[in-house]
Amino acid sequence: MEWYDSNHFPNSIPQPRLLGCCIVASLTIVAWDFVTYVPEDVRLLKEYRIRLPTIVYLSARIVTLAAFVQALITASQFHFSFANGKPSVVGSVVHGLETSDPLSHRILLIVQRALTSLLLYLRVDALYQSNRYIQAFFGASILAILAGGVLSNLIAGISTGAFDLFIFAAIIFKLGWLPAVHPSGGSEEVLGRYKMFFKQNRERDFADRILQDSLYYVVIAILLKIPQIAYLTVRSSDYWLVSTVLLDPIFTCIISCKIFRDMKLGRSWLNGDSEKTLTVFTSVGLSDPGVSSIQGETETKGSVEV
Repeated sequence: MEWYDSNHFPNSIPQPRLLGCCIVASLTIVAWDFVTYVPEDVRLLKEYRIRLPTIVYLSARIVTLAAFVQALITASQFHFSFANGKPSVVGSVVHGLETSDPLSHRILLIVQRALTSLLLYLRVDALYQSNRYIQAFFGASILAILAGGVLSNLIAGISTGAFDLFIFAAIIFKLGWLPAVHPSGGSEEVLGRYKMFFKQNRERDFADRILQDSLYYVVIAILLKIPQIAYLTVRSSDYWLVSTVLLDPIFTCIISCKIFRDMKLGRSWLNGDSEKTLTVFTSVGLSDPGVSSIQGETETKGSVEV
């Protein structure tokens, strides 16, 4: 396929320039998320024990930022190389990245994807308290995706698959069934919190908490899967691949890091008050040791390391 095709995209926009714009926009999202949560990263290092999940979390954030900085450099070199040539020199966006600097970009994306998948796996394992069936299912999913990425296209292969949707659904389901702490002191009905979502004129605070805790990132990630599935099914256009290769790793990393911070710092997606929900996480073994408790009591850590 040529770099531009009048049947799919206006041929007045050079694809190298479009690629550069996509990477700049992607890098902007990563940089914004990285800088915004630096204070919480510092808090995690100062107030909590540094264990494997924390190391994986910090590594995933750093490697994701590095991967897209490197992608920006690669795209700039590619753009300058073909700025005076015919824009149909290379067949696709992915091929363009591989042609410019194949090894370093592939390695960074593979490491970034592996760290993100491992972080998500550790979250699910903690939420389900090391259930062996959960471990087997998601462990096999991670290995299958990584194997597919290594054995096929090293960039597109690691950015495809239903693993993200499965693991996000499992995490949201489990967090949704944790007992909610009502501001008045009692416990809310579990399914009642989901029913609130359909009451558009009432329970505005419920919608505000969802937006505040960035649950919409999950919706974005799911929407990104639609063109991805269409590309894999039809394979009629490489333009579907632009968003999935560049944006899918970004939002996957952002969501997994958000889940880690919320669980580590005692925040629930369905209840934005961290002080009230820390007791909920403690009751299911998800709080962290060494943190002073609420209302003058010391919380103890459960059996699951988060």
